[in-house]
Formats: sequence, structure tokens, C-alpha cells
Amino acid sequence: MKFTVLLLLTFLSFQVFGQKDSITKVQDLQGVEVSLKTQVLFAKQHHYIIDFEEVGSGVFVLLKKRNAYFLELIGWGGKTLWSEELSGKHDGIFKDCINNLYLIEALSPF
Repeated sequence: MKFTVLLLLTFLSFQVFGQKDSITKVQDLQGVEVSLKTQVLFAKQHHYIIDFEEVGSGVFVLLKKRNAYFLELIGWGGKTLWSEELSGKHDGIFKDCINNLYLIEALSPF
């Protein structure tokens, strides 16, 4: 029994052309202090945050309260500005590249 084997090799070659940069001025930079200020917006018992997404006026929060799901808008001061009970099970909030928000529902074959 005779087999014919074809071996195909591809060779890619890159050449870099350029000019070496020269440093003309060196400047020392002043130190930068980075600090973090935390703010509690949500602290309630028996409420579980599933997901959240920041918007201009506050934070959209997907919550589970007991056996129900809620979508709430919580302002930067911690006050609930809007709340809506949702039907079904939800997994998260998605923000696309043009800042539209989408509510993601759970998909399960069971």
C-alpha cells in the first residue's frame, strides 16, 4: 500500500524599519496620591444584590428580596428613586457600548 503525503509549509516574515528615538529632555514628575472614598448606598437585611450598573443619576441594582426579583434605581445619596418588581428569574444587567441597559433573564432547559 502506497500513500502520498503532501506537506505544505507557510513562512511569514516581518521586517521592522524605523529610526531610533533620542531623548532630548528629562523631567522629574511630582508624586501622585491615590485615595479611595467609599460610600454605602445599600444596606438592607434579606436583600441580595445580584448585579448593578452605574448610571448618571445613581445605580441600577438588580435585587432578590425573599423569592422575588426587583430592579431599583438608587440615587447617590442612598435613597431609592424607583423600584419595580420583576417576573421570572434574572441573572444580571448588561450595558452596551452606547450606554443602553439590558436586563438578562436566566435561560435554563429545566
